[in-house]
Amino acid sequence: MTKNQFIERQIYYSLQKGKEPRSVIESVLSSSCTQSETDKALQEYDASGSVSQVLQSLGVINLDKNFLPILKEIETNETTSESITLILETKLIIKKTISLMQARLNIGLSYALVLVTIASLVLYLTSGDIVETFGVFFDETGTRLPKFSQFVISWQDSYFGPQFIAPILFILITFLLVITKRSSEKENSLAIFNKIPFLNNIVDFAKNLNWITQLKLLANANYSLEDAKAKLSIDSKLLSKHSPRIMTDLNNAEKLGNLNQEIEFQFDNLATNAELVVTKACRNLVAIIMVFVVSFVAMTVIASYLPIFQIGAIV
Repeated sequence: MTKNQFIERQIYYSLQKGKEPRSVIESVLSSSCTQSETDKALQEYDASGSVSQVLQSLGVINLDKNFLPILKEIETNETTSESITLILETKLIIKKTISLMQARLNIGLSYALVLVTIASLVLYLTSGDIVETFGVFFDETGTRLPKFSQFVISWQDSYFGPQFIAPILFILITFLLVITKRSSEKENSLAIFNKIPFLNNIVDFAKNLNWITQLKLLANANYSLEDAKAKLSIDSKLLSKHSPRIMTDLNNAEKLGNLNQEIEFQFDNLATNAELVVTKACRNLVAIIMVFVVSFVAMTVIASYLPIFQIGAIV
């Protein structure tokens, strides 16, 4: 855990208790930062009156540059603690989602790594002895190996044979394991996962959760849905990816005077679905890797033992 993560949690807990924002900043930073860092943060708070500005400067939160001025406007009234608490709550949910993903990936990828290691050993033994031995035997008897076995032999002798694929699979899985484990130490872990197929769905989920959080803050400050949407940027396709009916439901709820309650429901719904999103993303990534690994060993094993069924006819 990093220092910023500790500061984030302690500020969240303290604001939840209803403590005055300036005293929270002073007490939390005094226990974790140098006196000069604490004094600088307090001076910035006194000048801006914005907890979010202080947390952004410290690197504790990373808000969209376009949303930060809007949040500072909201903080000028008595909603400071509520706003910052909600933002930190969202960040904690995202961190728990990332931690869950890391745990699932560590299990799945470790299993895949063990399997590809065993597969490489099996392929080395079978390709070196069994298939070639059968090839010599069939040549001496004037018959030919099954076509599939012939294909595997030609594949083994090619540039993209098992001697090339096995190390690539091993390096790829090891790389993903290292990235997954080390990402917990990095603040920009979402940016890392956004570059990995299947895991970018989790990044999309985090973006949607951040958007609904910002919408909730603006709705609490009496912004209409249209005004809030105009100030917030979100890809409608990305938004509907995890909540297909969200915009329709929000529009209808506003007409009925229940916008805040509907936003609260959508926020809770997204947070609840975090485990499902993680499970699906991790399952798909591990599954595609396992397909390559299993296909890799199955080809040679089948080709190795297929000739056995023709020995009786030759003898």
